[in-house]
Amino acid sequence: MRVKVRSLRQGQWFRVLKAQERGLLDAVASWVNTIRSRRLEEILTHILTKLTGALASSLMVLRERGRYMAYRASQLAVGWGNNSAWIWRFDNSFGLSLGVGVLV
Repeated sequence: MRVKVRSLRQGQWFRVLKAQERGLLDAVASWVNTIRSRRLEEILTHILTKLTGALASSLMVLRERGRYMAYRASQLAVGWGNNSAWIWRFDNSFGLSLGVGVLV
């Protein structure tokens, strides 16, 4: 389950989900191949929606922080004469990497 691994790495698994929700997701993932119950499907959809929403919001914070930093770096580089740095403002990957704090 990729969502669980990702949420554990970001610290959202225990912060966002209650103990019953975590237990239900673990039990269903390990024991059930096909969900036949409509009610169980609704519950799991609600839990996973809550978890993915929390994961997306932390990603959005990093992206917004990085977008500002990319704009500022682009502005400085263009001011120093690097005209190709203009496209840094629109590069989402560059902005996200600046928001995370990783420069490649």
